Amino acid sequence: MRRSGYVLTFAMLVWALCLSVSDACAQTADPYIISRQGSVVIQPLYQRWSIKDGLSFSEFGTSVSLYLPLSRSASVSLRGGQASSGGDVSSLSGMTDLQVGVGYHLEALNAIVSCGINIPSGKKELTDDEFVTSLIFSSPIFNFRYPSFGQGIGINPGIAWVFPVDEGVVMGLGGAYQYKGKYRPRTGIEDYKPGDEILLTGGVDLRLNEASSVSTDIVFTTYGTDKIGDEKVFASGTAVSANVQYKQYIKENELWLFLRYRSKAKSEVASATGLVPESERIEPNRFEFAAQYRIMFSSRFSARVLGDVRIFEETGSAFSGTKLFGIGAAPVFTLPSGLNFPARVKFQIGTVKGGQNITGFEIGAGVGYSF
Repeated sequence: MRRSGYVLTFAMLVWALCLSVSDACAQTADPYIISRQGSVVIQPLYQRWSIKDGLSFSEFGTSVSLYLPLSRSASVSLRGGQASSGGDVSSLSGMTDLQVGVGYHLEALNAIVSCGINIPSGKKELTDDEFVTSLIFSSPIFNFRYPSFGQGIGINPGIAWVFPVDEGVVMGLGGAYQYKGKYRPRTGIEDYKPGDEILLTGGVDLRLNEASSVSTDIVFTTYGTDKIGDEKVFASGTAVSANVQYKQYIKENELWLFLRYRSKAKSEVASATGLVPESERIEPNRFEFAAQYRIMFSSRFSARVLGDVRIFEETGSAFSGTKLFGIGAAPVFTLPSGLNFPARVKFQIGTVKGGQNITGFEIGAGVGYSF
């Protein structure tokens, strides 16, 4: 069985297990289950959105991430940052929570155990105006790097394992539990306790030939009940995501295609008689398609051409019914010393509910070091 099949299947499964702790658990830049290349990256990013006859708002954030392989079987990573918002919303700025991830490869079992930890260090206890800004920025439509700054302690243990089925076919299963601690998101309220989460995922990697493969996985997530003090205020509906990924190498270049459909059941909201089902589902189902083509101009310079489509179902949510089309580029220049300079630029255009035009723009350039 080709080792890259294991790597790709592990990558998809551990990615699913670490949805809430970004970049904390899986590093697959080289052909090993646990990447043996350490890295540190500082990457600023400016993002701006404008809705015709409506809001215009932006965020400038800088992330700092470190990945350190401890051995051929173990790794640790850290990520933190700072961000500030502006535009036709109340300003909001501050540090973000520190995220720590550890991973260990159990070679005898073809399994990875991982744990992501969210350490409360970001801004909390927002004013009313700041809280409204955070609600807007948290919409998945805008895809801000930092949709929120500070939360409570979070602990996210998980396990993923793979096994060969046939020549060129690898299957995998995974599961995770996410504990979310109390915190105070806004001044003047009691402590807020988000519901814990349970995530189950399964996937398969199919090698089509020596240069291409396709992978699929399904992610099932169920949520506990949110509380303010001792009062139950929200119970999120179950979410199911189906993902398909295709990779093909064309000489030194690489084509990557990704397709996702995410469906969310109705939630329960607070009422005078306790939690009751939503009269209309608020969070929209969504469809996403992304494509990248990486061109290796030389051993020191490469660039990815990016394109995506995102379609959100229309519901009672203010920003539902959105259709977005994006295009961009992400070049990287690498020096022999291990220094590298990643950059990114992307434009998005579409419509929101009611037919209003919406445009998005992001640009960033950073510096990294691989060792």
